[in-house]
Amino acid sequence: MVGSYTTYKLTTHTTLDFFDGITEFSVERRYSDFSWLRGRLVHYYPKLKVPALPEKTLMGVFSPEFIEARRYQLEQFLSLCVEQPRIRRDSTFHTFLAADTEKMAR
Repeated sequence: MVGSYTTYKLTTHTTLDFFDGITEFSVERRYSDFSWLRGRLVHYYPKLKVPALPEKTLMGVFSPEFIEARRYQLEQFLSLCVEQPRIRRDSTFHTFLAADTEKMAR
């Protein structure tokens, strides 16, 4: 399965004005996108405790049990991020939550 990967559907529900009045939207993200986000947040906010991501692994990554466990861990990562006001207001975080796949690739 060279070149295969799992995507996770993120659905955001918000009342914040950051998203031009849009209150619900969905995007798909790979683990590497979460890693990109965390790296940017750590770079921009070195004094903040940016939550950790689940460990990257190569074994069993396509089993339903692994995918569900990883999904839950990534959900916890995002929940901890939104609890921090600086991250919640960050434009990189907003891009991660709302940008389409093509924009994320750039």
